[in-house]
Amino acid sequence: MPSRPATSTLRDTRTAAHELAERLERSVGPHAPAALLLVASFHHRAALPEAFDLLRATLRPEAAVAITAVGVIGEGRLYEGVPAMAALLLDEPGLEASAVRIAPDDGPPATWDERRRAFLLSGGLQRGEEPPSEVLTLLWADPFSSDPPGLAAIGGTGLVHGGVLSGSSQAGGNLLITARRHERAEVSAEGAAGLALRNARAAPISAPGARPVGPSVIVTASDGARLLGLGGRPAIEVLREVLEASGDLESLEGDAPMGGLAIGIAIDEHRPDGREPTCRLRPLTGFVRPSGASNRDSPPALRLAEPIRPGRTVRFFMRDPEWAAETFRTRLLERGMDLQTAPAAVSAVSTARAFESSAATIDDRDEASRPRPLEFGGPCGVGIRTAGEFVQLGGRAEIDTLAASVLCFEGPPSLA
Repeated sequence: MPSRPATSTLRDTRTAAHELAERLERSVGPHAPAALLLVASFHHRAALPEAFDLLRATLRPEAAVAITAVGVIGEGRLYEGVPAMAALLLDEPGLEASAVRIAPDDGPPATWDERRRAFLLSGGLQRGEEPPSEVLTLLWADPFSSDPPGLAAIGGTGLVHGGVLSGSSQAGGNLLITARRHERAEVSAEGAAGLALRNARAAPISAPGARPVGPSVIVTASDGARLLGLGGRPAIEVLREVLEASGDLESLEGDAPMGGLAIGIAIDEHRPDGREPTCRLRPLTGFVRPSGASNRDSPPALRLAEPIRPGRTVRFFMRDPEWAAETFRTRLLERGMDLQTAPAAVSAVSTARAFESSAATIDDRDEASRPRPLEFGGPCGVGIRTAGEFVQLGGRAEIDTLAASVLCFEGPPSLA
């Protein structure tokens, strides 16, 4: 049986869970499905454990995980600011699954030896000296009680996909629930949770949510997270010149850049092929005047989200939903995938606005909430908006806050 998604926008958590169970149960065969992924908005947080148990009792998956997020993706639509719950039932031929639970007392990922890493990331599926490529892990991490950069680093082989949970602005707000069949569910607001999949016929695809504008340039002056000079010139002058040439000058408004601007920091500056370097993207957070009386008349510096040192190679980027969606579709087609026809679990979507249509709005008073369509979304996508996701950039594992990732499961779709 193929993968099956279902979505509910009912306000009552238990009723929404019943709706999902009814839709998915219709296509469940005599054998237990491999895995269940349940994602929910914070409207459902209080009763989510009960909804999780109801779905497990009805569908009997071998492994299950549930998470909360600020934005829920259900069947190609983003639900944000309204109640929403979406589920994906995985039951590919030969697929094995186990719930993954990483607790704070498991220690920093950097301290794990090979055996412990294999055990934790596989949920116990890893067997003896079996090659790690046999198991693929979907993992979502709480930013307050886990080590997302460490988890991203151990996913450097490309076998860990997922990201950082979004929605809560303080510790204890996010909810993670895991369970294996015949075991009680484990409910927590800490650590990381996910699914380990063996024999998964899946293709991970990721794409940036912003297009490059202008060429790469060397940082010649900086002060912590303040970018002062590029190529020997004031950074603000270079930015204005680049945006004017690309037709994006309206992105500068007053003394602060709008949210569409980002800066890419090269991770492979010295490419032997001479091509533009691969960049990890970070948002520009504003302008700031250089400190000190002697700098009072100096041009404003660009304020970044993290420190940068002179000598680094950078490039400016602009969020562009149409460009991002087209890039994503091209990468999917290169792998022989099409979200309009292939079942897919959207494992992580960070800054979904980089991919979402601006045409629709959500009215929380409207009982039949109007979801915002994702430009890259097909009918089978289920997932969340994350605060950042695990991606592969230039052969290195990074947390990207301006990208989207999809894990496409092969085979014909089955819509519940």
